[in-house]
Amino acid sequence: MIDINEYLNYKITKIYSGYSIDDLNNKYWKAENNKWRWMAFDLEHTFGVNGGDSCFENTLEKVSGINSNLPEWSTVLFRKLCENKAFRNELIQRAASFLNTVFSPDHVVSVIDSLHNIFAPEVARHIQKWRIDENDPFALPSVSVWNSNVEMMRQYARCRNQSLYQHFMQTFSITDTFKISIRVPDIDTGKIFINDVLLTEPSFSGVYFSDIPVRIRAVPAFGFDFAGWINVSTNDTLEFVLSMDTVLQPMFITSDENILPSHISVNTILTQAESPYFSVGDIVVDSNITLLMEPGSELLMSDLANIIVRGEFI
Repeated sequence: MIDINEYLNYKITKIYSGYSIDDLNNKYWKAENNKWRWMAFDLEHTFGVNGGDSCFENTLEKVSGINSNLPEWSTVLFRKLCENKAFRNELIQRAASFLNTVFSPDHVVSVIDSLHNIFAPEVARHIQKWRIDENDPFALPSVSVWNSNVEMMRQYARCRNQSLYQHFMQTFSITDTFKISIRVPDIDTGKIFINDVLLTEPSFSGVYFSDIPVRIRAVPAFGFDFAGWINVSTNDTLEFVLSMDTVLQPMFITSDENILPSHISVNTILTQAESPYFSVGDIVVDSNITLLMEPGSELLMSDLANIIVRGEFI
Protein backbone atom coordinates (compact mmCIF):
# COMPACT_ATOMS: atom_id res chain seq x y z
CA MET A 1 0.00 0.00 0.00
CA ILE A 2 1.18 3.52 -0.74
CA ASP A 3 0.59 6.85 0.96
CA ILE A 4 -1.48 8.55 -1.75
CA ASN A 5 -1.31 11.93 -0.05
CA GLU A 6 2.49 11.97 -0.06
CA TYR A 7 2.65 10.47 -3.55
CA LEU A 8 0.60 13.42 -4.80
CA ASN A 9 3.00 15.87 -3.16
CA TYR A 10 5.97 14.02 -4.67
CA LYS A 11 4.59 14.00 -8.22
CA ILE A 12 3.52 17.65 -8.10
CA THR A 13 7.00 18.62 -6.92
CA LYS A 14 8.73 16.72 -9.73
CA ILE A 15 6.31 18.07 -12.34
CA TYR A 16 6.84 21.63 -11.12
CA SER A 17 10.64 21.27 -11.08
CA GLY A 18 10.78 19.80 -14.59
CA TYR A 19 12.15 16.41 -13.60
CA SER A 20 10.75 14.27 -16.41
CA ILE A 21 13.07 11.22 -16.30
CA ASP A 22 10.64 9.11 -14.33
CA ASP A 23 12.56 5.91 -15.05
CA LEU A 24 15.48 7.03 -12.87
CA ASN A 25 16.13 7.99 -9.25
CA ASN A 26 12.81 6.98 -7.73
CA LYS A 27 13.42 6.26 -4.07
CA TYR A 28 10.78 5.13 -1.62
CA TRP A 29 10.64 3.85 1.93
CA LYS A 30 8.30 2.81 4.68
CA ALA A 31 8.44 2.22 8.37
CA GLU A 32 7.19 -1.08 9.74
CA ASN A 33 3.40 -1.46 9.37
CA ASN A 34 3.18 1.82 7.42
CA LYS A 35 2.56 2.77 3.80
CA TRP A 36 5.18 3.37 1.13
CA ARG A 37 6.29 6.97 0.69
CA TRP A 38 8.49 8.56 -1.97
CA MET A 39 11.45 10.87 -1.38
CA ALA A 40 13.04 13.56 -3.54
CA PHE A 41 16.45 12.34 -4.70
CA ASP A 42 19.20 13.47 -7.09
CA LEU A 43 17.46 16.60 -8.31
CA GLU A 44 20.26 18.25 -10.29
CA HIS A 45 18.19 17.70 -13.47
CA THR A 46 15.59 20.31 -12.47
CA PHE A 47 14.82 24.01 -12.94
CA GLY A 48 16.08 23.86 -16.52
CA VAL A 49 19.63 23.00 -15.44
CA ASN A 50 21.65 19.92 -16.49
CA GLY A 51 19.11 18.72 -19.01
CA GLY A 52 16.00 19.32 -16.91
CA ASP A 53 12.85 20.47 -18.70
CA SER A 54 12.65 24.16 -19.46
CA CYS A 55 9.97 26.19 -17.71
CA PHE A 56 7.85 25.98 -20.87
CA GLU A 57 7.94 22.20 -21.33
CA ASN A 58 4.93 20.04 -20.45
CA THR A 59 6.46 17.72 -17.86
CA LEU A 60 2.94 16.68 -16.81
CA GLU A 61 2.34 15.06 -20.21
CA LYS A 62 5.72 13.35 -20.15
CA VAL A 63 5.23 11.67 -16.77
CA SER A 64 1.69 10.74 -17.87
CA GLY A 65 3.10 8.82 -20.82
CA ILE A 66 1.83 11.37 -23.38
CA ASN A 67 4.35 12.66 -25.95
CA SER A 68 7.06 10.92 -23.96
CA ASN A 69 10.04 8.70 -24.66
CA LEU A 70 9.83 7.21 -21.18
CA PRO A 71 9.44 3.42 -20.91
CA GLU A 72 5.85 2.41 -20.27
CA TRP A 73 6.59 0.78 -16.93
CA SER A 74 7.92 4.08 -15.51
CA THR A 75 4.64 5.95 -16.07
CA VAL A 76 2.09 3.19 -15.44
CA LEU A 77 1.43 3.96 -11.75
CA PHE A 78 0.77 7.66 -12.31
CA ARG A 79 -1.22 7.02 -15.51
CA LYS A 80 -3.50 4.49 -13.84
CA LEU A 81 -4.03 6.66 -10.77
CA CYS A 82 -5.02 9.58 -13.01
CA GLU A 83 -7.82 7.42 -14.41
CA ASN A 84 -9.38 7.65 -10.94
CA LYS A 85 -11.53 10.78 -10.77
CA ALA A 86 -10.91 11.47 -7.09
CA PHE A 87 -7.13 11.19 -7.51
CA ARG A 88 -7.17 13.32 -10.65
CA ASN A 89 -9.26 16.06 -9.05
CA GLU A 90 -7.03 16.17 -5.98
CA LEU A 91 -3.90 16.30 -8.15
CA ILE A 92 -5.24 19.25 -10.14
CA GLN A 93 -6.42 21.50 -7.32
CA ARG A 94 -3.59 20.58 -4.94
CA ALA A 95 -1.13 21.52 -7.70
CA ALA A 96 -2.92 24.88 -7.89
CA SER A 97 -2.54 25.28 -4.12
CA PHE A 98 1.20 24.63 -4.36
CA LEU A 99 1.54 27.08 -7.24
CA ASN A 100 -0.17 29.72 -5.08
CA THR A 101 1.96 29.08 -1.98
CA VAL A 102 5.28 27.22 -1.76
CA PHE A 103 5.81 27.29 -5.55
CA SER A 104 4.77 30.90 -6.09
CA PRO A 105 7.49 32.77 -8.03
CA ASP A 106 8.23 35.23 -5.23
CA HIS A 107 8.59 32.48 -2.64
CA VAL A 108 10.78 30.22 -4.78
CA VAL A 109 13.06 33.07 -5.85
CA SER A 110 13.43 34.16 -2.21
CA VAL A 111 14.49 30.62 -1.24
CA ILE A 112 16.99 30.49 -4.12
CA ASP A 113 18.40 33.87 -3.05
CA SER A 114 18.73 32.78 0.57
CA LEU A 115 20.60 29.59 -0.39
CA HIS A 116 22.78 31.52 -2.84
CA ASN A 117 23.82 33.85 -0.03
CA ILE A 118 24.73 30.90 2.19
CA PHE A 119 26.84 29.04 -0.38
CA ALA A 120 28.37 31.94 -2.33
CA PRO A 121 31.34 32.47 0.05
CA GLU A 122 32.32 28.78 -0.32
CA VAL A 123 32.05 28.28 -4.09
CA ALA A 124 35.52 29.48 -5.09
CA ARG A 125 37.15 27.21 -2.50
CA HIS A 126 34.94 24.33 -3.59
CA ILE A 127 36.03 24.75 -7.23
CA GLN A 128 39.68 24.98 -6.27
CA LYS A 129 39.48 21.79 -4.23
CA TRP A 130 37.38 19.56 -6.49
CA ARG A 131 38.11 20.65 -10.07
CA ILE A 132 40.90 18.11 -10.47
CA ASP A 133 40.23 17.09 -14.06
CA GLU A 134 39.78 20.02 -16.46
CA ASN A 135 37.99 17.72 -18.92
CA ASP A 136 35.36 16.55 -16.44
CA PRO A 137 32.01 17.76 -17.92
CA PHE A 138 30.32 17.61 -14.52
CA ALA A 139 32.89 19.71 -12.67
CA LEU A 140 31.99 23.31 -11.93
CA PRO A 141 34.48 25.43 -13.93
CA SER A 142 34.09 28.85 -12.33
CA VAL A 143 32.15 31.05 -9.92
CA SER A 144 30.62 32.91 -12.86
CA VAL A 145 29.21 29.66 -14.29
CA TRP A 146 27.75 28.84 -10.88
CA ASN A 147 26.13 32.27 -10.68
CA SER A 148 24.77 31.80 -14.20
CA ASN A 149 23.22 28.46 -13.20
CA VAL A 150 21.59 30.06 -10.16
CA GLU A 151 20.18 32.82 -12.36
CA MET A 152 18.75 30.13 -14.68
CA MET A 153 16.90 28.73 -11.67
CA ARG A 154 15.49 32.16 -10.85
CA GLN A 155 14.28 32.61 -14.42
CA TYR A 156 12.70 29.15 -14.34
CA ALA A 157 10.82 30.01 -11.13
CA ARG A 158 9.53 33.25 -12.63
CA CYS A 159 7.98 31.62 -15.71
CA ARG A 160 7.07 28.08 -14.56
CA ASN A 161 3.72 28.78 -12.93
CA GLN A 162 2.04 30.34 -15.93
CA SER A 163 3.19 27.43 -18.08
CA LEU A 164 1.94 24.82 -15.61
CA TYR A 165 -1.54 26.32 -15.47
CA GLN A 166 -1.67 25.95 -19.24
CA HIS A 167 -0.31 22.39 -19.10
CA PHE A 168 -2.94 21.24 -16.59
CA MET A 169 -5.72 22.84 -18.60
CA GLN A 170 -4.45 21.27 -21.81
CA THR A 171 -3.83 17.80 -20.38
CA PHE A 172 -7.11 17.52 -18.46
CA SER A 173 -9.35 19.61 -20.77
CA ILE A 174 -10.06 22.30 -18.17
CA THR A 175 -11.85 25.32 -19.57
CA ASP A 176 -10.96 28.20 -17.23
CA THR A 177 -9.45 29.46 -13.99
CA PHE A 178 -10.90 31.66 -11.25
CA LYS A 179 -9.51 33.46 -8.24
CA ILE A 180 -10.14 32.52 -4.60
CA SER A 181 -9.54 35.24 -2.01
CA ILE A 182 -9.58 34.49 1.71
CA ARG A 183 -8.90 36.78 4.64
CA VAL A 184 -8.32 35.52 8.17
CA PRO A 185 -8.69 38.44 10.61
CA ASP A 186 -6.05 36.99 12.93
CA ILE A 187 -3.89 34.00 11.97
CA ASP A 188 -3.54 33.09 15.65
CA THR A 189 -7.25 32.23 15.78
CA GLY A 190 -7.23 29.46 13.17
CA LYS A 191 -5.78 27.96 10.00
CA ILE A 192 -7.11 27.56 6.46
CA PHE A 193 -6.24 24.67 4.14
CA ILE A 194 -7.07 24.44 0.44
CA ASN A 195 -6.86 20.85 -0.77
CA ASP A 196 -4.78 20.10 2.33
CA VAL A 197 -2.22 22.84 1.64
CA LEU A 198 -1.86 25.32 4.52
CA LEU A 199 -2.26 29.02 3.80
CA THR A 200 0.43 30.86 5.75
CA GLU A 201 -0.62 34.46 5.06
CA PRO A 202 -3.62 36.17 6.69
CA SER A 203 -4.65 37.62 3.33
CA PHE A 204 -4.61 35.10 0.47
CA SER A 205 -5.53 35.34 -3.20
CA GLY A 206 -4.82 32.48 -5.59
CA VAL A 207 -5.82 31.06 -8.97
CA TYR A 208 -7.66 27.71 -9.12
CA PHE A 209 -9.15 25.61 -11.90
CA SER A 210 -12.77 25.55 -13.00
CA ASP A 211 -14.63 22.26 -13.64
CA ILE A 212 -12.86 20.57 -10.71
CA PRO A 213 -14.07 20.62 -7.07
CA VAL A 214 -11.93 22.66 -4.71
CA ARG A 215 -11.90 21.86 -0.97
CA ILE A 216 -11.38 24.54 1.69
CA ARG A 217 -11.14 23.65 5.37
CA ALA A 218 -11.06 25.88 8.46
CA VAL A 219 -9.32 24.61 11.61
CA PRO A 220 -9.65 26.70 14.80
CA ALA A 221 -6.65 27.21 17.05
CA PHE A 222 -6.65 26.21 20.70
CA GLY A 223 -9.09 28.42 22.57
CA PHE A 224 -11.21 29.24 19.53
CA ASP A 225 -14.22 27.78 17.74
CA PHE A 226 -15.09 28.01 14.09
CA ALA A 227 -18.30 30.02 13.72
CA GLY A 228 -18.70 29.74 9.96
CA TRP A 229 -17.86 31.27 6.61
CA ILE A 230 -19.50 34.70 6.66
CA ASN A 231 -22.70 34.71 4.56
CA VAL A 232 -21.85 31.28 3.12
CA SER A 233 -22.00 28.31 5.50
CA THR A 234 -21.45 27.15 9.07
CA ASN A 235 -19.66 23.98 7.92
CA ASP A 236 -15.93 24.02 8.55
CA THR A 237 -15.26 22.40 5.14
CA LEU A 238 -16.47 23.77 1.82
CA GLU A 239 -16.28 21.80 -1.42
CA PHE A 240 -17.51 23.36 -4.64
CA VAL A 241 -16.77 23.90 -8.33
CA LEU A 242 -15.63 27.40 -9.21
CA SER A 243 -17.69 29.31 -11.76
CA MET A 244 -16.57 32.82 -10.79
CA ASP A 245 -14.03 34.64 -8.65
CA THR A 246 -14.85 33.88 -5.02
CA VAL A 247 -14.22 35.81 -1.79
CA LEU A 248 -14.46 33.99 1.55
CA GLN A 249 -13.98 35.05 5.13
CA PRO A 250 -13.84 32.57 7.99
CA MET A 251 -14.99 33.60 11.44
CA PHE A 252 -13.30 32.23 14.56
CA ILE A 253 -14.64 33.14 18.00
CA THR A 254 -13.27 32.70 21.48
CA SER A 255 -14.19 29.35 22.93
CA ASP A 256 -16.24 28.92 26.11
CA GLU A 257 -13.55 26.55 27.39
CA ASN A 258 -11.18 27.43 30.20
CA ILE A 259 -8.37 29.35 28.51
CA LEU A 260 -5.31 30.07 30.58
CA PRO A 261 -3.62 33.46 30.15
CA SER A 262 -0.15 33.58 28.65
CA HIS A 263 1.21 34.91 31.98
CA ILE A 264 0.30 33.39 35.33
CA SER A 265 0.81 36.34 37.66
CA VAL A 266 -1.24 35.16 40.65
CA ASN A 267 -1.20 31.83 42.45
CA THR A 268 -3.45 29.53 40.41
CA ILE A 269 -4.99 26.09 40.97
CA LEU A 270 -6.21 23.99 38.04
CA THR A 271 -9.02 21.84 39.44
CA GLN A 272 -10.27 18.51 38.13
CA ALA A 273 -13.84 19.79 38.30
CA GLU A 274 -13.20 22.61 35.79
CA SER A 275 -10.88 20.58 33.59
CA PRO A 276 -9.83 20.54 30.79
CA TYR A 277 -7.91 23.80 30.50
CA PHE A 278 -6.48 25.14 27.26
CA SER A 279 -3.48 27.22 26.30
CA VAL A 280 -3.28 29.20 23.05
CA GLY A 281 0.52 29.44 23.22
CA ASP A 282 3.33 29.50 25.78
CA ILE A 283 2.49 29.89 29.47
CA VAL A 284 4.89 31.82 31.70
CA VAL A 285 4.63 31.24 35.45
CA ASP A 286 6.01 34.44 36.97
CA SER A 287 8.59 34.43 39.73
CA ASN A 288 7.23 33.91 43.26
CA ILE A 289 4.02 32.48 41.71
CA THR A 290 2.73 28.90 42.00
CA LEU A 291 0.74 27.06 39.33
CA LEU A 292 -0.76 23.93 40.89
CA MET A 293 -2.54 21.16 39.00
CA GLU A 294 -4.87 18.97 41.03
CA PRO A 295 -4.64 15.21 40.37
CA GLY A 296 -6.87 14.35 37.42
CA SER A 297 -6.87 17.85 35.94
CA GLU A 298 -5.89 18.31 32.27
CA LEU A 299 -4.05 21.08 30.44
CA LEU A 300 -4.20 20.89 26.62
CA MET A 301 -1.53 22.73 24.62
CA SER A 302 -0.34 22.82 21.02
CA ASP A 303 2.72 20.76 20.10
CA LEU A 304 4.97 23.84 19.95
CA ALA A 305 3.78 25.49 23.19
CA ASN A 306 5.82 25.47 26.42
CA ILE A 307 5.35 26.08 30.12
CA ILE A 308 8.09 28.48 31.20
CA VAL A 309 8.44 28.30 34.98
CA ARG A 310 10.06 31.18 36.79
CA GLY A 311 8.17 30.50 39.99
CA GLU A 312 6.81 27.05 40.89
CA PHE A 313 4.81 24.47 38.95
CA ILE A 314 3.31 21.61 40.96
